[in-house]
Amino acid sequence: MAHGSAPHHPLEAFGRVCAVATPITSVLISLANALYDRDFRAEGRHLGVLGWDGLTAEQILGQVG
Repeated sequence: MAHGSAPHHPLEAFGRVCAVATPITSVLISLANALYDRDFRAEGRHLGVLGWDGLTAEQILGQVG
Protein backbone atom coordinates (compact mmCIF):
# COMPACT_ATOMS: atom_id res chain seq x y z
CA MET A 1 0.00 0.00 0.00
CA ALA A 2 1.62 3.21 -1.12
CA HIS A 3 1.46 6.22 1.15
CA GLY A 4 3.38 8.79 -0.86
CA SER A 5 6.28 10.47 0.86
CA ALA A 6 4.50 10.87 4.21
CA PRO A 7 6.23 9.30 7.20
CA HIS A 8 4.80 6.00 8.31
CA HIS A 9 2.89 5.60 11.54
CA PRO A 10 5.18 4.05 14.19
CA LEU A 11 3.47 0.66 14.02
CA GLU A 12 3.85 0.51 10.25
CA ALA A 13 7.44 1.74 10.37
CA PHE A 14 8.41 -0.68 13.14
CA GLY A 15 6.88 -3.48 11.08
CA ARG A 16 9.09 -2.45 8.17
CA VAL A 17 12.17 -2.40 10.41
CA CYS A 18 11.30 -5.92 11.59
CA ALA A 19 10.36 -7.08 8.06
CA VAL A 20 6.82 -7.82 9.25
CA ALA A 21 3.82 -6.94 7.12
CA THR A 22 1.22 -4.75 8.86
CA PRO A 23 -1.74 -4.85 6.47
CA ILE A 24 -4.43 -4.58 9.13
CA THR A 25 -2.71 -1.66 10.84
CA SER A 26 -2.27 0.05 7.47
CA VAL A 27 -5.94 -0.42 6.60
CA LEU A 28 -7.07 0.89 9.99
CA ILE A 29 -4.93 4.01 9.59
CA SER A 30 -6.29 4.52 6.07
CA LEU A 31 -9.87 4.14 7.35
CA ALA A 32 -9.23 6.66 10.13
CA ASN A 33 -7.79 9.05 7.53
CA ALA A 34 -10.97 8.74 5.46
CA LEU A 35 -13.35 8.97 8.43
CA TYR A 36 -11.73 12.06 9.90
CA ASP A 37 -10.56 13.62 6.61
CA ARG A 38 -7.02 13.84 8.00
CA ASP A 39 -3.64 12.31 7.21
CA PHE A 40 -2.58 10.65 10.44
CA ARG A 41 0.61 9.35 8.85
CA ALA A 42 1.75 12.90 8.10
CA GLU A 43 0.36 14.48 11.29
CA GLY A 44 1.26 11.86 13.82
CA ARG A 45 4.40 10.53 15.33
CA HIS A 46 6.86 8.56 13.23
CA LEU A 47 10.20 6.96 13.93
CA GLY A 48 12.13 10.18 13.24
CA VAL A 49 10.07 12.17 15.73
CA LEU A 50 10.57 9.42 18.29
CA GLY A 51 14.34 9.46 17.69
CA TRP A 52 14.30 5.92 16.27
CA ASP A 53 14.93 6.64 12.59
CA GLY A 54 17.72 4.42 11.32
CA LEU A 55 17.73 2.15 14.39
CA THR A 56 17.44 -1.62 14.22
CA ALA A 57 14.55 -3.49 15.81
CA GLU A 58 16.83 -4.56 18.66
CA GLN A 59 17.92 -0.97 19.32
CA ILE A 60 14.30 0.24 19.39
CA LEU A 61 13.26 -2.58 21.71
CA GLY A 62 16.20 -1.70 23.97
CA GLN A 63 14.88 1.84 24.31
CA VAL A 64 11.31 0.87 25.13
CA GLY A 65 12.02 -2.23 27.20
